[in-house]
Amino acid sequence: MFQLEKRGKEKERQMKAFKLQRPTAWLLLLLVFIYVLAYVPTPYAVMQPGRAAEVHPMIQVRQGDMQEEGTFMMTTVALDSTISVLQLAYSYLNPNLEITRKDQVFRPGESRDQYLERQQYNMAKSHSNAIMAAYQQAGISYDVVIEQIRVNQVVEQFPADGALESGDQLISLDGTPVSSLEDITAVMETKEEGDTLRAAVIRDGKEQTVDIELDYPEGVAEEDKHLLGVDLNFIQNVIPDNPDEEVHIKVGDIGGPSAGLIFALEIYNQLTAGDLSKGYRIAGTGEIDADGTVWPIGGIQHKIVAADREKADIFFAPKDWYPEEGSNLQPVLNYTEAAEKAEDIGTDMKVVPVGNLQEALDYLEQLPPK
Repeated sequence: MFQLEKRGKEKERQMKAFKLQRPTAWLLLLLVFIYVLAYVPTPYAVMQPGRAAEVHPMIQVRQGDMQEEGTFMMTTVALDSTISVLQLAYSYLNPNLEITRKDQVFRPGESRDQYLERQQYNMAKSHSNAIMAAYQQAGISYDVVIEQIRVNQVVEQFPADGALESGDQLISLDGTPVSSLEDITAVMETKEEGDTLRAAVIRDGKEQTVDIELDYPEGVAEEDKHLLGVDLNFIQNVIPDNPDEEVHIKVGDIGGPSAGLIFALEIYNQLTAGDLSKGYRIAGTGEIDADGTVWPIGGIQHKIVAADREKADIFFAPKDWYPEEGSNLQPVLNYTEAAEKAEDIGTDMKVVPVGNLQEALDYLEQLPPK
């Protein structure tokens, strides 16, 4: 009888302890759930309007005409790659935020720091292209000196895959210094499939050597068996014949190639007499080639919002681009998307399509002063 009474009291004690522990367990589960929703990253990133920044303070022509009643503004897209479930839900409901998968932004194995470094190289390339485009438009003679050759991307299954990395600065091949595409081609033409090539690179600030086996995947054409399988960026210094026309650009930590058109307009404005801005606040975007061709970019709808926030009067957008018939590429409708976004937000800003630097200059030259 005593034993049964003792067991009953023990069971009663356990039940009381369970009742006390249950709220604590539920509280812990709730805290874990909140933590997962608010802090655990998802496989997604969010792009949103960045800023519209005046480029006049970033660019200086040594003896340029600095008169400018209006302003030229580059536009950016902000990227957040640490998106939680709660942020994802908010982004889905916000029309100015765009959800994308991280693997659509970052290359395989690429860290955020490596991505930002790649964007810095793209920005450096846009500097030199913008300078050359403005020089050609203004009739200024110049020379180009390649300062660095950087690996932009490695083609899978080609020789460089596994040996070279995005961001590597290429110094030499088999002991031969390389400072141009012609230098690289000359070395590769002495090699055959199955050879081993020793490359000297600067990686993470340190010089090192890597061996590249010249093995190619099955089905590669014979004429392509002298390729390393890399996409290269050439960091160039553009030197005018007249030192007074030398251009210096400092943009801080802003990356990417899409400010090329606006850079070229500001440089041209400083190289030539008078004020091309005519008092207008002029924003825009577009990657530019040395010959002045303007190419489409990504995230243009976000740049429209950024420009409108800074009260831009005019926004230059790359013309819609269509691939050749039979191509697997998809069209890039920059102007169409920009015009639709401008209408959606009800801005008075004029969206102007351009295919090259000359078209942008022609549009500005026909404008009356504001």
